[in-house]
Amino acid sequence: MTLGGGEIEAVQSLLGEFVVVFALVTQLGDIWFYFTVLGTWYWLGDRTPVLGPLADRRLTAGIVGLGVGAMAVTLALKGAFALERPPGAEAAVAAEAVPRALRSLYAAAATGDGFGFPSGHAIGTTAIWGGVAWFARGGNRRRRLAVAGSIVAVVGFSRVALGVHYAVSVVAGVGIGLAYLLAVTRLGSDPARTFGVALVVAVCAAVVTGGGEDAAVALGLAGGSLLAWLALGARVPAQPTTGREAAVTALLGVVVCGGLFGATLALDPPVSVAVALSGLVGATVLVLPVVTHGVEKAEGEPT
Repeated sequence: MTLGGGEIEAVQSLLGEFVVVFALVTQLGDIWFYFTVLGTWYWLGDRTPVLGPLADRRLTAGIVGLGVGAMAVTLALKGAFALERPPGAEAAVAAEAVPRALRSLYAAAATGDGFGFPSGHAIGTTAIWGGVAWFARGGNRRRRLAVAGSIVAVVGFSRVALGVHYAVSVVAGVGIGLAYLLAVTRLGSDPARTFGVALVVAVCAAVVTGGGEDAAVALGLAGGSLLAWLALGARVPAQPTTGREAAVTALLGVVVCGGLFGATLALDPPVSVAVALSGLVGATVLVLPVVTHGVEKAEGEPT
């Protein structure tokens, strides 16, 4: 089944070699990018550049849950529709315009594999950056929504420009991401609710796709995060008390969570192990501020 009407060829012809720039732009909607941003925001709290004043850790954790849910929605719907990507999506467009030393990195950023409908980048970008714009406190909500809409637009355009999605897949992804965001906003930004919804969707994704590593990761992240928040969420400090506490939390988060998640992807473990490792990652992300705050408090007490 062909979903396109020649829009990919038209866009690539218009852009020429300039299309390579969109391999960088498209990272704004990639899972690694927005989870890195959200995790760092959660760990650094109000000391996060630009985003810091907009939310406390409870709200940021709720947006992380929104991201996990968007990931699960993508897996479930791609598995349900099972529609292929455009021909050539696995080959990097205009690769000859990129220095030879960077071509492998460019190819990883500018290609796509797996099913193509709907666009996961469009779903995630809409749900997450739309969620940040909607739930964030202070400032001008309309301005935040305009910024979020701009990110969604450029990321969506980048997917067509790179030839990894038809336009209809992007438009559908935006609509689905918006629908998911609106559904979750009715429940509020409480992390227990956003992670709970994500867990339900992840279970559906596992059923639809018949399991597999991606579904296992989504299931583990949602389940581990939910259990951790229910157990220790009330003890998470709203903000770090010192700059050192914030920096140590973020550093430990990058090293520990990055290492665990990297191992999950690199080792290609059995599904049960992937669920457990991903669950540990999700729980660690949320619990780290409790640990570092406790250490900071203990060191500050007179002996």
